[in-house]
Amino acid sequence: MKNVLLTVVWICAAHVAFASCTQFQKAGNSANFVVTNAVDELSVSGDSTFQAFVDRVNAAGSTDRSAIVDSFMSAATFPYVEGNTAVFIHRGSFSSVTVPGDANGWDADAFPLERLADTDFWYRREVFESTARLDYKFVVDGSNWILDPWNRHTVSGGAGPNSELAMLEYEQPTEIIFQPEIEHGTITDTLFASSALGNSRQVQIFLPAGYDTSSSYGMMLFHDGAEYLTLGSAGEVIDNLIASGEMKPIVGVFVPPIDRSNEYAFAQTDAFESFIVDELMPWVMSEFAISEDPGRRGTAGASYGGLISTQLCYRNPETFGLCGLYSPAYRPHNNAVMNELLDGEEQDITVYMDWGTYEESIANTARVVRDELVSRGYDLLSHEWYEGHSWGSWRAHLDDMLLFFFGAE
Repeated sequence: MKNVLLTVVWICAAHVAFASCTQFQKAGNSANFVVTNAVDELSVSGDSTFQAFVDRVNAAGSTDRSAIVDSFMSAATFPYVEGNTAVFIHRGSFSSVTVPGDANGWDADAFPLERLADTDFWYRREVFESTARLDYKFVVDGSNWILDPWNRHTVSGGAGPNSELAMLEYEQPTEIIFQPEIEHGTITDTLFASSALGNSRQVQIFLPAGYDTSSSYGMMLFHDGAEYLTLGSAGEVIDNLIASGEMKPIVGVFVPPIDRSNEYAFAQTDAFESFIVDELMPWVMSEFAISEDPGRRGTAGASYGGLISTQLCYRNPETFGLCGLYSPAYRPHNNAVMNELLDGEEQDITVYMDWGTYEESIANTARVVRDELVSRGYDLLSHEWYEGHSWGSWRAHLDDMLLFFFGAE
């Protein structure tokens, strides 16, 4: 588990990788090309093993080049990471290959790969921070979006899986992994009808292992509830933190949207607020052993989910005293919710904020919100990571928020 500082901080990613390490040793084939522990070679000589491979291919005759490439491909991991440089690699008969992703705003024309001599080997070198973790895909021949076929590491997103680049000092989140040997909470489904919105939705309730109706539990309500359970691994994270003794048991309320943009950001935000505060929460409080202290009840969400979480907490601190904001997208209505938060009276809420440097507009706004809230004396913990607008980031840092709000110490 990652250590968490229970103070106001700005951290630029404290993660270490195992997925993309370029540590290997394998003899070459008849072309006599050898790849050996690229990281150690760099630290000793400062030379680039990949550049040595490129130079060798360029210097070889046409009949030998394919064998040299074969040898490299059989030894390497992908993307090939050497120090702070990642090399995106594809192989085949194409007219073009590009690498859209978190690093370039998912521009289909960005990061074009270069063909190596007269081979079928294509590559692109980019420098990233040593702790960066980024989603990407390949676009082949201008229109065919595909996963990187050489990279077995993927991360699921709202639009399907993406390939994952993890630099050498990124630490993969172990707390998202299901642990069969520990006790697990239970999840129940309830079809909940809203008069305020005129619709119904399937609300899922997580009850921790050993749930006791005579106890008084902290509670976290998650927007995009189904995605937090599937893409965000929230059940696994909560189970693992409780089982390790790092976190007190909590009840989780997972609420899906029906019309996401309108409910979270546009025409129906006030009606959605009424649904949550006046309809759903009274039912949750009556049915489950939830604390009466708003300082033990929170709501959280990512992107527009962070926007609606801000609105709910700021306007209803008697309901939610804990506000979890992942990559909050404040732009709708000319930043109306953000301006209400920053210009209005201070409320008794504790705030967790989390965003990536590769979601530039959101990062810029988040820094403004963080700085203003700190200056006004809010109890706030913030993290900034070398990541993008991705479930791969949000799931990896869910434990930071939960430990800040409900940590055992």
